[in-house]
Amino acid sequence: MYSTGLNSSKFLDEVKIKKPYIVVFGNEASGVKKEILDISETVIKIPISKVDSLNVSCAAGIILDKFKNNF
Repeated sequence: MYSTGLNSSKFLDEVKIKKPYIVVFGNEASGVKKEILDISETVIKIPISKVDSLNVSCAAGIILDKFKNNF
């Protein structure tokens, strides 16, 4: 299971993707719950500048495209 977060362990380009997978996306206000982050194999951060975070639908599109293109 992969989750998204601002205080993450790996940038998206550093993630080694393994099948099968689940990706958990948090909302803009509160993000993914700590309990979910704690059991995630990897917490992913999208490398961006000048903003703290992206709209969840934008983040999902970027991350899922990367996952799709790895297979």
